[in-house]
Amino acid sequence: ILDAPVGATAVGIGAGENNTSTMLTALGYQAGRTLVGGVNNTLVGYQAGYYLTGGYSVAVGWRALNAVTSANSNVALGVSSLQANVTGSNNVAIGFRSLQSVTSGNNTGIGTYSLYAPGGAANPTTTGTRQTAVGYATGQASATQRNDIVAVGYWALVDANNTVALGS
Repeated sequence: ILDAPVGATAVGIGAGENNTSTMLTALGYQAGRTLVGGVNNTLVGYQAGYYLTGGYSVAVGWRALNAVTSANSNVALGVSSLQANVTGSNNVAIGFRSLQSVTSGNNTGIGTYSLYAPGGAANPTTTGTRQTAVGYATGQASATQRNDIVAVGYWALVDANNTVALGS
């Protein structure tokens, strides 16, 4: 158990090791290991929130929200969800590898591979913004980054800005 700033609790080898923030809960090997300055974070899982410096985030899962360095208000639930996010705030990723490659933006991915491997292909969202994808392998139909899209349904795909796709 971490004996550090007020309201900080860490359980696991290296969990919250360099923590200087308050109101932290870190459970798991190296969860929140380099957390400096962020407040009100909950990190559960192997290296969940490892590089996190932002606040008001929740990461649950193996390497969930692993690379974030200067972003706030993210929710990552699932193995590798929001793993590469560095500066993107206000993202929600729920599901195995959901939004795994996004580095910025303001996106919502719900479902396995949502906005990471749409249609089973390598067309992950990396810098696209205001994307909402709900369903298995939903998102962009090409590697071209899109903005203001909605894809709902199994393998629902879009390939233009300001587009909605419903159904598989």
